[in-house]
Amino acid sequence: MVFDHYLAVTQWSPEFATPMAKVEKTMVWIQFPRLNLLYYDESFLLALAAMVGKPVKVDRNTLNIERGRFARICVEIDLTQPLIGKVWVNGHWCKVQYEGLHIICSSCGCYGHYTRNCVKGVELDQLEEQPLVSTTQPSSNNMNKHTEEVV
Repeated sequence: MVFDHYLAVTQWSPEFATPMAKVEKTMVWIQFPRLNLLYYDESFLLALAAMVGKPVKVDRNTLNIERGRFARICVEIDLTQPLIGKVWVNGHWCKVQYEGLHIICSSCGCYGHYTRNCVKGVELDQLEEQPLVSTTQPSSNNMNKHTEEVV
């Protein structure tokens, strides 16, 4: 992080063109505030972080239980997908906070734009206004899927 913003570095290629360059994945530090110290186990924290993205490592202060206000884990996330806002932990929701990601849309949950500039949110609103017509019965597999709430 440089001045509280992430610096993305990737291997150079001859096809690189600045106007079309897009960062689709990045590593970020996430925090689970007010997580019970009972859960400050590396394997549990990495499993918890896997619900948010691809876990990379757990912060040393978290492993040593030197910081009891929150658990801190580094994960690789896909910036083209909505960010996970909370995860289910042993019977209750646990909030996920992202360090250094300042531009998050509250409408679609994606990084890189604000709600006032959201194209996806407008598309979602239009879909909600249209009646759903289905010619097939939903399968029981789809009825039991657990989803996480986006930011």
